[in-house]
Amino acid sequence: MNVEDLDIAGRRYAAARARLAQMRAEVDAAVKSAAADGTSETEIARRVGVDRMTVRKTLGKRTSLVLAALLAAVVLGGCSTKAAESTPAVATETVTASAAPAPTPAAPTPVSQAQTEASAAQAKAQAQAKAVAEAQARDKINADREQQNKADAAQAKANEAQAQARAEANLAQKYPTLARLVSILSKIKGCEIPKDTKAGRLVENTDYATCTMNSDSKSRLVEIRIVEMSPDSLKGWHSEARRGVIIGPDFMVIVAGATNLSDSKIDVKEIADQVGGTLQPSA
Repeated sequence: MNVEDLDIAGRRYAAARARLAQMRAEVDAAVKSAAADGTSETEIARRVGVDRMTVRKTLGKRTSLVLAALLAAVVLGGCSTKAAESTPAVATETVTASAAPAPTPAAPTPVSQAQTEASAAQAKAQAQAKAVAEAQARDKINADREQQNKADAAQAKANEAQAQARAEANLAQKYPTLARLVSILSKIKGCEIPKDTKAGRLVENTDYATCTMNSDSKSRLVEIRIVEMSPDSLKGWHSEARRGVIIGPDFMVIVAGATNLSDSKIDVKEIADQVGGTLQPSA
C-alpha cells in the first residue's frame, strides 16, 4: 500500500466516525422523544431494532455503550475491504465493534395468574354447558322416538282391530247363518272359539260352528257344536251319556265329550241357560 491509499483510508475513517456520532445523536434524541410521548420501552426497542435494555441505557438508566457499539458497526461496516486491509488499527476497531452481543428479543408481556384462571374457568363452563345441551338434545330425540313408537303401536293395534271388524262384518254379510251361530257360541263362558271360525271359514263347509273347553283337571276337551235347523227338524233329538243336546228356537247345541258328561265339571244345564235353549233329557 502506498501513502496515497493510506491518506484515503484515513479520510474515510474520519468521515465514518463523524457520521457515527451524528447517527448516535439522532437515535438518542428519537428514543428520548418517543419515551417522553409515552411510547413503551418495548415498542421503542422493536422499532429501533435493539433490545429493551439498550433503550433503558439510552434514556439514562444505564450507559448506552451497547447502542453506540451497534451504531458503530452499522456505520463502519460501510468502509471498503481495501481500506480495512490497508489500516490494521481500523480493522481491529471495526471487528471489535461488530463483536458486540446481538440484541435480545423483547420478552412477551406476562399474563396474570388471575386472568389465566378466569379463562380456564370460562372454558370449562362453556364445555359443561355444551355437554348439558347435547345430553338434553339426545334425551329429547329418544323421548320423541319412544312416543312415536307408542303411537305406531297403537295405530297398528287399531288397524288390526279394524281389520278384524271388517272381516267379521264380511262374514256376517256373506255367511249370515254362521255369523249368528258364532254369536250364540260366544255366550258360553270358557268356550274357546277357533280363530278361523271368527275369520269366516266354514267348518267342513257346513253351516255350523264349534268351540272347545276343558272338562276337568286332566284337560280333556269337550266340543260344543251349534247348527241351525228348522223347528220340525229339531224334534226327536235327545241327550246321551256322552252327549248333551240343547234345543233352541231354530238351532241345536250339541255338547260332546270323550267320557260321560256326568264325570266332567261341565254343567250342560248352565250352558243351555247361557245360549237360551232347553236341555233335552236322555232317551
